[in-house]
Amino acid sequence: SWATPQIEFALPDNANPHDVEVCAGKAFVTQYGRDQIAIYDHTSGILAGSVDMGAYSDGDGRPEASRIVKATGETLYVAYENLDRDAGWSSAGGGVVEIDCDSQSITNQWDFASPWIFPHAPDPSKVVVYEHEVGIHLLDTVSGTSSLMLDTADIGGAVIGYAAHGS
Repeated sequence: SWATPQIEFALPDNANPHDVEVCAGKAFVTQYGRDQIAIYDHTSGILAGSVDMGAYSDGDGRPEASRIVKATGETLYVAYENLDRDAGWSSAGGGVVEIDCDSQSITNQWDFASPWIFPHAPDPSKVVVYEHEVGIHLLDTVSGTSSLMLDTADIGGAVIGYAAHGS
């Protein structure tokens, strides 16, 4: 059976949702056009809270939160791009925040320039972070450290995606 419970609900104007992840029984939705991550009851669609991302906004007032990765436990990692819309969508920084799903609060933060993030298939306690024009980092969520796995200067080009299988 391919039947999957589904729910549909509306987000606020200009929310521009980019990603969703269910954690601690709630649906966390990134909103590229707002300075918060919306939290909904994933069975009823009723708004259940939000995570304030205002401290990570750039000059246009929006952090441009995009991708979500669920690591081990009830913890999410959210990449925010900091693209300043008032300055031609130029990069104004960016980073990754760690969100505790139970408390619905940010518990850690790392700086990366306009990052994209991906789950690390071999080890769910790690998150792959692609940093434009720099390379691919491995963020160890247990130790809170990151290491550069692939430097774009070493390959003489840019990375446009990431996929992993097994080890």
